[in-house]
Amino acid sequence: MRTPLRFAALATIVVVALTGCVRVQIDLTLTPEETVDGTMVLALQEGIGELLDTTDAQAAEQLFGETAQSLDEASITKYSEDGYVGQKVSFQGQPMGNFALDAGDFTISRDGDNYVVNGPVDPALAANGANISDAAQMWLSVTFPGAVYEHNGSLEGRTVTWDLTQAPAEIHAVGAAQATSETPGWLPAAIGIALILAVAVVLVIALRRREPRATSTPSRVYTATPSNPQPSLNATSKEKNQS
Repeated sequence: MRTPLRFAALATIVVVALTGCVRVQIDLTLTPEETVDGTMVLALQEGIGELLDTTDAQAAEQLFGETAQSLDEASITKYSEDGYVGQKVSFQGQPMGNFALDAGDFTISRDGDNYVVNGPVDPALAANGANISDAAQMWLSVTFPGAVYEHNGSLEGRTVTWDLTQAPAEIHAVGAAQATSETPGWLPAAIGIALILAVAVVLVIALRRREPRATSTPSRVYTATPSNPQPSLNATSKEKNQS
């Protein structure tokens, strides 16, 4: 059985982070079975190896090798993106108790129906209060099986993310340990629009029913009476005979 995971001798990482030459991206997904799936990107900026009198790959191995090998059955691949080189570690089904940070008592535990992520992970603790370079990239994200109830990071859906270069001295998050039904953000608005349309249709129907019906008036037949009636044919004949 392996000892709890230690994230790459954090004090050494911070020394490199002071120059802004490190990328650490830790993505943890908690499962209802109290295990953790996830990935870790552990990389140095290209050229840092020369500063340490070695190659970039060797520098990354020396710095991150212990972390990558501390996970059972983890998949380790080479990482090279955006001018950073190092390792990407992918893992599944890791016990929650295998996660800790050198900077403090970081824990992932279960409390009833919830998972609790808690503990100090401020890199400045390992740097003795030194300022971390703004160019350093150090992120930690935790995705819960269900809804997130408390957090002091950045929330998107069920995922809480902390920028460890600017994180609070102690991170904290509480989320459901089981999947929970989530209402899509667009659903309330859609329901509201549907209700408004329904009310409008009802009003239109009601107004139409209240309109008075037009009464039919019998048409009158008018017989035109000529103002100057023409003389009859017989009368015309008589007048000719008399003449």
